[in-house]
Amino acid sequence: MTRAVVWLLLLSLFSLGAQAQAQWLQRSADIMGTRVVIQLWSESVGAGEVAIEAVLEELRRIDRAMSPFRSDSELSRVNQQAAQGAVVISDELYGGAGAGAADLGAK
Repeated sequence: MTRAVVWLLLLSLFSLGAQAQAQWLQRSADIMGTRVVIQLWSESVGAGEVAIEAVLEELRRIDRAMSPFRSDSELSRVNQQAAQGAVVISDELYGGAGAGAADLGAK
């Protein structure tokens, strides 16, 4: 699931009309070697649970690709094979996780 879909799900929660069922929802999980806690306010418990699951799935997807704690992640594969030669990597791994990522193309 793309980040855009996750954000759309979260934003849709804020566009719902007020109902007496509104409440804080929370779920936690261990992902990428740390405890992740997701909390959100939702006018609809069902929509809130869907949004939480979408966020957790995106974090699990990133974990599968980039976790240094998983031997089957792309990052671990690169670390294992880099000493033997060039390793083909995905655009996402090359681009990093955001604005703080190193520019590997800089000279």
